Amino acid sequence: MKSRMQQLKQFARKKAPSLVGELKFLKNNLRKRNIKLEEIAEVLLNEMNIRRGDIVMVHTSLQYIDLIDSQPEDLIFLLKMILGADGTLLMPTYPRKHYKVLYSKYAFDVKNTPCSTGLINEIFRQLPGTIQSCHPLKSVAVWGKLAEYFTRDHYKSELAFDQNSPFYKLFIEKGKIIGVGVPLANFSFLHAVEDTNDQYFPRRYSDPLTKECIDIDGTRRTGQYRHNIPEVVDRVSPYRISKYFQDNEMREFKRGGIPFFLADSVKVYNKTLTLAKKGITIYG
Repeated sequence: MKSRMQQLKQFARKKAPSLVGELKFLKNNLRKRNIKLEEIAEVLLNEMNIRRGDIVMVHTSLQYIDLIDSQPEDLIFLLKMILGADGTLLMPTYPRKHYKVLYSKYAFDVKNTPCSTGLINEIFRQLPGTIQSCHPLKSVAVWGKLAEYFTRDHYKSELAFDQNSPFYKLFIEKGKIIGVGVPLANFSFLHAVEDTNDQYFPRRYSDPLTKECIDIDGTRRTGQYRHNIPEVVDRVSPYRISKYFQDNEMREFKRGGIPFFLADSVKVYNKTLTLAKKGITIYG
């Protein structure tokens, strides 16, 4: 009997983190909350300590929040106003159906391919002054002082989060990652640890494929790219490792029922790598 109970407990521990993520996704999606832009500003400044000159990657979605007194572009302008001319703002702009994009016989045209990461991100990538990285799987849009630096080499990334990617450069430049209206389940930066320390993680990529890409200035580039193996990626959950982090490293919280998260790229990268060396990863 004890042996059976131990088996059940082990199964629960293994499955619970991903289930927690799925349940939080559904709960937040079903219970869309109203929020004013001023309230978001208070969270950014007082709860997240976002300051002028910061480098910040933002995950957000209107699936979870209703901006009752503003438009999506107002949130973008708020972020720019806080960061100022010396700051840098990044948003993931992954193309829709990126597996099909990679296998398509046509070149990936970053400028004319809509993103799958929400209306706010789609507006952001089209605004004047925004530069978008040329990657057929995990493109990132960037505005600010270091926009060119963050985006220029991403087309070289065989693994989307490797040393040439904006995600790894976020770690190098000591940036912050935040979620506005989204839970920690949307935290993609953790893959930068994997793609720069492959030996500590399970096999999760296809063989490399050659793909031609068209950059935002029309330049044609050719690279080698690997996509995720779906059955491996389906096991991923940041909640598998979130319990190991202190609040000043990575935390998830709610205000008015709306989910937010905040992470220090350096502290998260280093601790995630330390955990991986012990066999503790987001893959279970």
